[in-house]
Amino acid sequence: MKARGFWSKSRIVEACLIGTSFLLVGAVCLWLSLKDKSAANTADISLKGERLYSLTLDHQEEIDIPSDHGHILVDVDVGKIAVKSSPCPSQYCVHQGYKSHEGESIICAYEGLSITLRSVGGVEVIHV
Repeated sequence: MKARGFWSKSRIVEACLIGTSFLLVGAVCLWLSLKDKSAANTADISLKGERLYSLTLDHQEEIDIPSDHGHILVDVDVGKIAVKSSPCPSQYCVHQGYKSHEGESIICAYEGLSITLRSVGGVEVIHV
């Protein structure tokens, strides 16, 4: 029996190959996004490009950082860090929540704050 119309045998095979390719690409993207990231042990806190702190994430501490529009409150907890409050209007930096993996960042563009997490061996702690 001969296939007629748009869905010939070759088009069905072609559609199956394209569908399988999309599923494979989606599975790889999902795996890459879910694979385990390294836990960070250090956070660098900068304000307007000037590094204020480089600290370990092995303790609990609240850091009050004066800024142009008020104060930014940064919460350091064991293995994680977050901006708890900021005078910025969008509060995007606060809504990002805690970060704990190497390479993650918290940014407050309004205040010029950046927090970058990294993993290092020997840690130099700087409080300016």
